[in-house]
Amino acid sequence: MTISSYSHEQSLIISLIVILVFIFAVYHNPFKYQQYGAHSLNLNVIYEIEGNVKNPGFYSYDKCILISDALERAGWIKKNSVLPHRELLLTPVRNGSKIIVNSATKIGLLEPEKFILFFIPFDLNRVTENQLNAIPGIGEIISRNIIQYRESTGFFKSLDEIKNVNGIGNVLYGKIKSYFYLNENVTDNR
Repeated sequence: MTISSYSHEQSLIISLIVILVFIFAVYHNPFKYQQYGAHSLNLNVIYEIEGNVKNPGFYSYDKCILISDALERAGWIKKNSVLPHRELLLTPVRNGSKIIVNSATKIGLLEPEKFILFFIPFDLNRVTENQLNAIPGIGEIISRNIIQYRESTGFFKSLDEIKNVNGIGNVLYGKIKSYFYLNENVTDNR
């Protein structure tokens, strides 16, 4: 009788440890970009490919690849597609890209919710109002305020500068800063 109760106690302790590890993992997610911009980390490039390919879906690579590589790896079905021009084939795949291969190959962006799902940060100087609305804690009014601030003052020079936007204080900034990075190569040609 003591052996079975001892096993029951061990299983409770193990269960408790598993639950604590799970809670720790959820609240200390290593994939969130809380302290670093995406440009300063060696991160995977995540993109989606759909259309005339044998293996549509999401892909992740730890190095820069070209559109031609992405098409080849997804099993591009050439007979139902128009050959993309050479310049497009030699374009690097950017994090958060969506490649659609039909009668023509088009490059776009993942839906904002997929950026959030895969922890892909938004470039604060290029983020759209629609993308901002997908971020928890930012509604339509703050989204509009961020866009208006950026248009009136020019590019953000630091992530902290977003605290100057009406409606964003220290608390909200702490919650949303991991959703952004600044592209250091931004020019006036948005």
